[in-house]
Amino acid sequence: MESRDWRNGQLLKYIAFNSNNDTIKISKRDFYLAGAPNASVNYHQERNVKMLLYNLISPTYYSPGGESLIDAAAPISSMAGNAYVNGVFPSYIGLNNNTQQGNFPIFVKHSDAFLLKRETTTDYFIGGKKKSKISEYFYDNPLYPTTLTSKKDSSSGEDAMIDTSYKYAPEKGNQKLVNANMIGITLETEVKENSKMLSKIEIKYDNPLNLFPTSVLSYDLQNTVSTEITYDQYDSKGNLLQYTTKDGISTAIIWGYNSTQPIAKIVGATYAQVSSLAADIISASDSDTNATTEQDLIDKLDIFRKQSALSSAQITTYTYDPLIGVKSITPPSGIREVYLYDTANRLKEIRENNALGKVLKEFKYNYKP
Repeated sequence: MESRDWRNGQLLKYIAFNSNNDTIKISKRDFYLAGAPNASVNYHQERNVKMLLYNLISPTYYSPGGESLIDAAAPISSMAGNAYVNGVFPSYIGLNNNTQQGNFPIFVKHSDAFLLKRETTTDYFIGGKKKSKISEYFYDNPLYPTTLTSKKDSSSGEDAMIDTSYKYAPEKGNQKLVNANMIGITLETEVKENSKMLSKIEIKYDNPLNLFPTSVLSYDLQNTVSTEITYDQYDSKGNLLQYTTKDGISTAIIWGYNSTQPIAKIVGATYAQVSSLAADIISASDSDTNATTEQDLIDKLDIFRKQSALSSAQITTYTYDPLIGVKSITPPSGIREVYLYDTANRLKEIRENNALGKVLKEFKYNYKP
């Protein structure tokens, strides 16, 4: 009994057609079926863990077809025939000092990492031209890729090798994140073309008091570092309250629905400037449970947007149906988008201003019965 159900549902091939049924794109994906090729010996040993049930029922009660149960003290010659079965090594466990062979089923627990190996995307154009991109993933660690490489432009005949390397907490020596088992977060991404650096991005976790990112650094072709963004303030739940971009503009975020969803984003103001003005909208969002309370929240958000202290800020506000999705987004222009869902809680329409407004987008789910 060898279940590998975690491999099910992975997209292997995608084909897109235009209205004339012409192929315009094909994507293919290949996976490492036995884990990463550079994985450690221990990792491969742990992939196939035999689960042996014994000392509960006599071997004679197991159905024929199981593997032999042999006493560990039996001569090696009697074990040789069963040394390797179906990709695993049977364990020879003694049962009541019985050296007789008996039928014994083997249950194999597979826990391999089903990792993406190669992705090929081809775009087709008028006149028979096409452009392909081949991405190959390499793993020095069985859990996450350390290198993504290769890009081929077959429409122009030029081949450009793009190497993208990733570094994580172990590679960067960030012991704080390693101790917190945050080893799958990319801390550094470097892109090279034909061995020449194009860009490098580094995410810093410098605050000794928490495990949240503090800034994003970028490096240009001369390896000059620039701070792209700083994450200035978080709440006790880890929600980002304020960040500042490299041009010096701060953005404050107000969280509602019991600190689970952002209900206002204010560009051009600090959190200290807006937090004292947000009590009403936070309280209204915490009480939002139906259409009536949602309208009350929208009204309070509109009042919040008109605060004189925020006249120079760009404000976007949001409402939600918890566990379903966003219900409305009002950008700085004030033209509200209302999100409508069907009975299965799937997004059905986006309308302007209210549920009866002009349809901006419509979504169809043409599932076969």
